[in-house]
Amino acid sequence: MIAAAKWYAERSLTPVLVGLEARSPLADEVQLVVPRTRDITGQAPAGDLVFLAWGAHSAIGADCGVATLIATAGCKTVVLCGSATDPATDAPRGNNVAALQRESIDGISLAEIAQQLDTLTSPNRSVP
Repeated sequence: MIAAAKWYAERSLTPVLVGLEARSPLADEVQLVVPRTRDITGQAPAGDLVFLAWGAHSAIGADCGVATLIATAGCKTVVLCGSATDPATDAPRGNNVAALQRESIDGISLAEIAQQLDTLTSPNRSVP
């Protein structure tokens, strides 16, 4: 998560941590390493996340309800799937979504995620 926050900050984007549960020690660590990061975990109801997603550059998230909600709102989203998820049937779908899968989502590199984000956000991207 820290590497992803750095990736956004290096592009002059503000990383925003979202989730329906309260803050975690990892969120505090991300903010310490990448001060530009904003943490609204546990503070924004699901409906508000839709509005945030509409204005977001992109999103990265584990295959869960929040990632699905953000992708459904039209935000360009890279969904990280572990072995228990079948991206073909369980991950959000659409022209604005890319899914990456490994045995554990910790095995998905930032380079892989960044490549998908670059593809999704490319101004020259043709969408069927």
